[in-house]
Amino acid sequence: MKRAILILILTAATVWAAAAAMGLRTLGHLVKQTRNGAAPRPGSAPGQDDRPGLREPESAAIQKGAPAGYRPATAADCEETQEREDLENLYVTYEPYFVRGDVNSDGVLDLAVAYVSGGETPVYDVAVLFGKRGGGFSDPMFVERGTALAFGDLSIDRSIVVVTPDLSTEVTRRYRYNAKQGSFEDVDAGLEERPGRERQDDAPEEAPDHRLRTRT
Repeated sequence: MKRAILILILTAATVWAAAAAMGLRTLGHLVKQTRNGAAPRPGSAPGQDDRPGLREPESAAIQKGAPAGYRPATAADCEETQEREDLENLYVTYEPYFVRGDVNSDGVLDLAVAYVSGGETPVYDVAVLFGKRGGGFSDPMFVERGTALAFGDLSIDRSIVVVTPDLSTEVTRRYRYNAKQGSFEDVDAGLEERPGRERQDDAPEEAPDHRLRTRT
């Protein structure tokens, strides 16, 4: 009798432990989905950009600046890779397609964002919205159009906008705002002409959506 009771208790404990472990795994998966934007947040309106830490004026400006056929890109648009998982574990909140920084060095925070198109092979337009001293943001000034960014992200290094097409490589494209010209310039343009570097074709690079990539 005692042996039967002991077996029953051990069986119940094993079942309970298995159920608890499964529940924790499910909860962790849901938390990760919510953090990455894959799961909808209660009360969010359709099309509303409610990423963690995103302020309402920022969300409104980003939404307003979306090109026709594009929407603001979120972490849910990323391809899952080991490099991205490492960044998610490193930062409390990791936003691959949204970053703040003083791009034009005027003492006001600006926004670097990516917009993504629909379709089986989505492409991205990268833009900067300059912060205004009185509040609000300018219309987007596009840095790149029609680029592949599903495996990459955006960042700002001091005042330089850095586009990383693929986190598994060290290839980046860096852009500095030229206030006199009112446009962005490729920081590394012409480096291929320096000693020890190969010359590259000057023809525009074709983007994944078959547009010629624009670097303004």
